[in-house]
Amino acid sequence: MLTRHHKNGFKIDWSLVVVGVMTATLFAASMIRSSAAGFGPDSHENLGGLYTLPPDVRVIAVQDFSLNTTGWSIAQAENLDPGFGPILGRFTDDAVSREFRLPAEAETAEISFDLHAIDDWQLESVIITVNGTEVMERSFSTRPALVSQQEIIVPDSVGITATPRTRVAGAPVGFAALGPETDDQSVEITIVIDNPGDALLLSITSTLAGPVFTASWAIDNLRVIAKMPPQDETS
Repeated sequence: MLTRHHKNGFKIDWSLVVVGVMTATLFAASMIRSSAAGFGPDSHENLGGLYTLPPDVRVIAVQDFSLNTTGWSIAQAENLDPGFGPILGRFTDDAVSREFRLPAEAETAEISFDLHAIDDWQLESVIITVNGTEVMERSFSTRPALVSQQEIIVPDSVGITATPRTRVAGAPVGFAALGPETDDQSVEITIVIDNPGDALLLSITSTLAGPVFTASWAIDNLRVIAKMPPQDETS
């Protein structure tokens, strides 16, 4: 910040700079706040774009891949296309995983992220597993002759619920734009695990076989939270 000097020059007022840095830090810390809300994919409140979490929920991991790819077996991030911004990817048939350590007393864990199917898919699938158990398989294509054949398979898994929500279907978000077949799709994935133990291994792969510039997948906006036992208010 600058203040005008009496001799028509400028000098830096370092006290204002310090105040500005402190304000930015406090704002960043307020991005995740506590409330008395519930738990699950639809339970968090969103006030002015900020998530509010119940007091018995702990944040395990948050990544938008603009700063780091910490913990991933293939730590490959791209920020090449403004339509997507920073993403973990792009991948084809790679098996990509990350382990998340949880408090041993956690009652429930929730993993959420955006899954992007980029460019020309022809009904190949993305397969998602948690601790070796397949929780979802989703095939993709925006080719006019194939789009109606897309499938979502969510196996019955005891104690695991996977919920996909398509947010952008058949939109030319970024990378190749050569017609309907290269349109992109984004799906918000939410996985809730009961009695998760002290660790979760999230693994993602696909049945794609070609080069990354023909079709690929990526993820973004990862969040992992754990619900703890209710606190004894009398203690």
